[in-house]
Amino acid sequence: MQPDFIQPGGAHIPADLVSTILRSAMGPGAEPPSFTLANHGQFSNDLAEATLPDGRRMIVKRGRHAWCAERFDTARRAAGLFGAAGITTPGSVSLPAELSRLAVDAYWRIELPTLAELWPELGPDERRSAMRSLGRLMRRAHTARLRGHGELRAALGEARPLSQALAEDLGGRLMPAARAGWPEGVPLVDRLLAAIPEVARRAAEAGVLLHGDLHMGNVLCERAGGAVTCTGMLDLECAHAGPAESDLARLSVMHTDLFGMPAGGPWLEWVREGYEGEVDPVVYGFYVAYHLVQLGFHSAVLGHHEHAASVAAAARSAAAALPGPRRAAGASRAGPGEGAPSPEGGLVAR
Repeated sequence: MQPDFIQPGGAHIPADLVSTILRSAMGPGAEPPSFTLANHGQFSNDLAEATLPDGRRMIVKRGRHAWCAERFDTARRAAGLFGAAGITTPGSVSLPAELSRLAVDAYWRIELPTLAELWPELGPDERRSAMRSLGRLMRRAHTARLRGHGELRAALGEARPLSQALAEDLGGRLMPAARAGWPEGVPLVDRLLAAIPEVARRAAEAGVLLHGDLHMGNVLCERAGGAVTCTGMLDLECAHAGPAESDLARLSVMHTDLFGMPAGGPWLEWVREGYEGEVDPVVYGFYVAYHLVQLGFHSAVLGHHEHAASVAAAARSAAAALPGPRRAAGASRAGPGEGAPSPEGGLVAR
């Protein structure tokens, strides 16, 4: 059984908070409509769904940490950028002044199914059309070029190189966190740090708009005439700027047995058919290892130590193929990965 990944410390969102947001959304002087409220605990943020008498549904999120406010700001910025590329995303409602500094976000639910919801009932032809459409959707998102790499706000105005963004993320954030809470991940982070120069050399100079947590549960679809068309993206809080290979690697990692969402069949090949653009296999392989390390750390922090060990084994296998000096002895001794995608993955080198 795969563990859940619910963050600890959750709580119900109160009805009076939702009423305050609805009052602001309805405009000056308007009374908030009645609603039924359902709280959902299976998410990293506190999340509630308010259903109005006319059938509209508002999603309200509340972060469990103060730093979540920055992530909600990222989601709002990303929604505008994805929207400019013709991709449907939730549009946040304006919050009243008294809530503007809190880690709260709200948006009207888009009444479309996710690809994860549709997937079990799709036949082989529909699955291929869906994955090819997902590839086209990703390609459209990646046409949004940003000045630099890394955190979205900075990348919009600063031409920060990939090597700097990765060094700050891995060395300044993930390495101290791994030392404190996941010692098994330390040599893996060290291996990623060693690969940065070659990865930065091979990657495109400018970053592209990345979703950051791409999987079928975050993709909105329309189904008609025996074809599934991917039209939108959800949960944009991890959006940032970087190489396109990162989103492709995240998708490939998430849909393995490791994370309980195996897609089955040559689904990644179908995504590549729709994506069409060239993908560097070395950069892609780096991000396969990168995302495995991130997810392994997350699992360890939540106390799922057996699962974290399985993810670490897959990460060691992926990291063993990375360029750069082998400073991480654990990587060179790695055995076969458990459900990890091949770093090559049938991708096309530049």
